[in-house]
Amino acid sequence: MTKQSIEQILLNAVPHVRAGKTGQAQALCAKAMALLARQTPSRRQTQALPLSGPLAETARPEVAQIDVPSPSKAKQVALLNLYNQGELALVVEQAAALAQQFPQAAVLWNLLGAANAGLGHVQQAEQAFREACRVQPDDADGYNNLGNVLQKQNKLDEAIAAYRRAVEIKPNNAWVYNNLGNALRSQRRLDEALAAYECAININPIFLDANLNFADIAAQKNKFEEAANIYKSILKINPDHTHAHYNLGIVLERQNEFYDAIVSFRQALVKKPDHVGALTGLGFINRHICDWQDFKIFNHNNLDLGIKGKPVVPFAFLPMEDDSQRQMIRSNNWSFSKHKNISMNYKSNFSDQTARLKVGYFSSDFHDHATLYLMGGLLSSHNKNAFEILLYSYDRSPLGRMGNFAKDHASRFFNITALPDNDVIKLIHSHELHIAIDLKGYTFDSRSDLFQFRLAPIQINYLGYPGTMGANFIDYIISDAIIIPESQRPFYTENVIYMPNSYQPNDDMRGISTTSTVRADFDLPEDAFVFCCFNNNYKISPREFDIWMRLLAHINGSVLWLLRANRWAEENLRREAEARGIDPDRLVFADKLPHADHLARH
Repeated sequence: MTKQSIEQILLNAVPHVRAGKTGQAQALCAKAMALLARQTPSRRQTQALPLSGPLAETARPEVAQIDVPSPSKAKQVALLNLYNQGELALVVEQAAALAQQFPQAAVLWNLLGAANAGLGHVQQAEQAFREACRVQPDDADGYNNLGNVLQKQNKLDEAIAAYRRAVEIKPNNAWVYNNLGNALRSQRRLDEALAAYECAININPIFLDANLNFADIAAQKNKFEEAANIYKSILKINPDHTHAHYNLGIVLERQNEFYDAIVSFRQALVKKPDHVGALTGLGFINRHICDWQDFKIFNHNNLDLGIKGKPVVPFAFLPMEDDSQRQMIRSNNWSFSKHKNISMNYKSNFSDQTARLKVGYFSSDFHDHATLYLMGGLLSSHNKNAFEILLYSYDRSPLGRMGNFAKDHASRFFNITALPDNDVIKLIHSHELHIAIDLKGYTFDSRSDLFQFRLAPIQINYLGYPGTMGANFIDYIISDAIIIPESQRPFYTENVIYMPNSYQPNDDMRGISTTSTVRADFDLPEDAFVFCCFNNNYKISPREFDIWMRLLAHINGSVLWLLRANRWAEENLRREAEARGIDPDRLVFADKLPHADHLARH
């Protein structure tokens, strides 16, 4: 059987993996691996060691065996034994001395680079691997190892070039393609990263890390069904894959498949009981479906999540705990773990006092979204003689009517969705903004990490996330005395800009449908007093619900009109009402409608 035949067997397995037919794929791959095992060692392809996760640190580098003028075989074997035993400092010492005697021996430079990388001496490792590539320019492993240490130093352009050189030399190395994908992903070059992972999968269809990385990016691009199918196929091959269970839970949650998401998160916890992401996800989903059965138990056992130990997304805990000081600690921990927290003195070239101030708004919600319904009037009311308004969108949804409205009322509009961070930063710095406003904070699909690079002299958190971001690169938050009372100011790292009445704009020029609807159209009784809350159901806690049920008990015949979010929340809220002595039929749920019809319904 030829090498080409083995590759063809693997390629034939690809459509089976994509279709979720893992039994057929495993049979083909097992056949290929059996053939490969019968080959002599000299014919086998050298593979790098696997990564432990989608963006994990690159593994211990391979040390190539190269037959050129070099130390004796005995000395090489001794060095390799030291390396494999973890005696890295000794390897550095001895390999460096030998490299002075045998500067053309790539094996020594590779050993020296690998040992330095293992010790965390990445600059020395880089120098050694560059020497290895110089003396052995056709060694793919050398370029792969160089790419790994360059990536650790965030020299991503150089790392990508090194990986590309490696695959030019050895096109059938799946691990190099996976490493290339990781570097491209770090630059947010997601389509290119997907292509690299696809190459890795084509070479080895059951390469779990490449499949996992591919699925992670598909989820990031809101291709949730495709991502879910890949996670499921990974779990058929390896049912114990914690990361696949967890990420499957995330995409199921985004598809509102809450019960299936709970199963996935619980499976992740079976494999890793201290998985803070799964614990946080379970708590957040329970709030979405208004399942309060274990509310007190969860709060008692898990409220220290993000306070101690690993950081958690602060947004997930806003509906779980009303404690500003603890939320600030979570935000601080999250920011310092995810951001560089760069403190930069930004120098603006603005000197002409008659020139317009440049204000940039950043959001992924420049479409038919609540954010734009609120601030549409704000955008149209800006004094264009005094301000230049720039909108920066990283939105994967179509603009729609409201997105086009925002675009029409801005001085300039930029779609930065597909741009890598470095390109975005260069673009924005070229615009010389005076004020940069983050409309997302720590909510879904945020790119608040851009602000760590100082996009403007003044950076503001506004509207989308009225909690503290705990970041030293956000200077102000716009709020009011209700959202942030004076007593709570110590728990915000931002300076507070208080609006006189409300921090929240509301466009009073929004259209309202001219309909002839009546109460009966919405299952509301004609003569009842209607209490109403159209917030998302996850914001309802037992405390508020207790108050509402007491009101219904006090006002005969009254009803409570709530947003219909999902069937589980509806069932659970009706059950909670009955447990408090209230007829479940006095809860009425409103379907989502186009905005103009929703206002008319009011």
